[in-house]
Amino acid sequence: MDTVVFTWRELIFVIVLVLAVYIAEMILLIRSNRRPSLSALWRRGSESGRLGKEIERLNMHLEELQERIDDLQDELAKIKAVQPPPSVYPQAIQMAQAGRTPSQVAEACGISLSEADLIVALHRKEAS
Repeated sequence: MDTVVFTWRELIFVIVLVLAVYIAEMILLIRSNRRPSLSALWRRGSESGRLGKEIERLNMHLEELQERIDDLQDELAKIKAVQPPPSVYPQAIQMAQAGRTPSQVAEACGISLSEADLIVALHRKEAS
């Protein structure tokens, strides 16, 4: 039987070869993770500028929408303030059925004269 014998010189040569491959890999890894080139930085800068403009445009649109919401909320509050409470209409109907005039119904219930005219016209017929 033949036996394989390694000498110290061969063993050191293999270790040096493995270390050289390892060092080469590390150098390639370091180079690939190096700072980006000037053109890459330029592209990133132009992208961030474009994104910044887009964010600014969206913020302006958001402000416009917020103003519109505020206007609509104000308008809704005005409408709620103008409308009489729902309990006024049954009272106006009772007054119309009792034969009151539209001006009396409007004054007593706090509704417009045209609303009182309509209620009296509709509910006088029921009483007749």
